[in-house]
Amino acid sequence: LLRYELDRAFLNPWFVLAMLIGCGLAVGCAVMAYVDFTRGEAGKLVSDEWLGLSIGGCYGLWMGLGTVENPLRYVFFILAPLLAVMPYAWPLRSDLVDGVANQVAARVGKGRYLLFRGIAVFLTAFAVIAVPYLLNLVILACLVPAYVPDITEVLSLAVTNPSAWSALLYTKPLLYVLVTTCANATLCGLWALVTLAVSAYIDNRVILLVMPYVALLVWTYYGDSALFMAAEVGGVSLSLIPTLDCVGLGTQTRTLSSYFIQGAAMAAASGASLWHQRRRDLL
Repeated sequence: LLRYELDRAFLNPWFVLAMLIGCGLAVGCAVMAYVDFTRGEAGKLVSDEWLGLSIGGCYGLWMGLGTVENPLRYVFFILAPLLAVMPYAWPLRSDLVDGVANQVAARVGKGRYLLFRGIAVFLTAFAVIAVPYLLNLVILACLVPAYVPDITEVLSLAVTNPSAWSALLYTKPLLYVLVTTCANATLCGLWALVTLAVSAYIDNRVILLVMPYVALLVWTYYGDSALFMAAEVGGVSLSLIPTLDCVGLGTQTRTLSSYFIQGAAMAAASGASLWHQRRRDLL
């Protein structure tokens, strides 16, 4: 059954489309970062006596940091939650209506069916986010040197002590890239599981894909900041997009507490909903 779900998840046009969009943005982001840094205003800064060389390396220009302003990078992180749910987070309701879910669940049990469906949804979302991250670094590594980021350039790199695993960036940057990629892709995978849980109750596919995404955008730009302003707490974000972006709404949005709280909340919400679905009739 797991192989059946994985085949349906990875061998479908929605997964291909989401991967093409993500990889296209990652490639464009790498090329634009290279051009901007070598020929644009950023390139002129290389000769500045106060700016070191490492910011112009493949790690400094990596899309996960956002050292150089890049519209394609911004588009990628805005669309990341939507790309994560595109491949396989929405067909559950169709399977329920068509009776496919009942037929499969009758043979293997509802618990195993929902478990394997959840694994397939998580892995497709993980791949759609992780592959563009790594592809962007590989392209940059082919264009610019792999300088190890220098701690003296911390203001330009915008990765300071409160940021998650920041020490790795200045000592083992490749490990930093891998850890950050896995962490961000995991959050997007959990977000896809939340959408999967909601899909059991919403018939319209368009509403299913758009409604959670719009709610996330509203929370990102209004609810998240308003909550912490009211609580007089700064330097923390409980919204997915700023945590992925790291730079868009402040340099301290990618903290361990942000990862842990969001991950735990999404895992609990999706797990509780799918557990409730397991205990009731599928139709």
